[in-house]
Amino acid sequence: MARINEEERWKYEIYKELENLISKMNYDVDAAIVEGPHDKKTLKLLGYTKPILICSKRSHNELVDLIAKRYPRIVVLTDFDEQGVILNKKLSDLFEKRGVKVDRFYRTKFLKLLKAVRISTIEGIYSIKHALF
Repeated sequence: MARINEEERWKYEIYKELENLISKMNYDVDAAIVEGPHDKKTLKLLGYTKPILICSKRSHNELVDLIAKRYPRIVVLTDFDEQGVILNKKLSDLFEKRGVKVDRFYRTKFLKLLKAVRISTIEGIYSIKHALF
């Protein structure tokens, strides 16, 4: 029984770190790019208040055009599986070629925190919240 409580405490600490990270992200970036609607919902539940764009709803060129016109500093939070890593690299390169600053700090922090709880998707964060609250 103590192990479950210890695990819950640990997951709670990770969740709170994610909330703090999102709070800081609200000040540092102008928009977030995610893969799908569940990822968007998850970031909103964590408290992200800036625009969240879903990359699967537009062609990459359309997305880059939209972002480059409106948001000078973004974060790309695609999933951390192989496909998400490849997508992150491709989008980040396209954005940077258009003069958009891609903030890699938050992606790295998300990866570290999610890896600690064996989650590889942004929407997977919701499962931590669901288990705790």
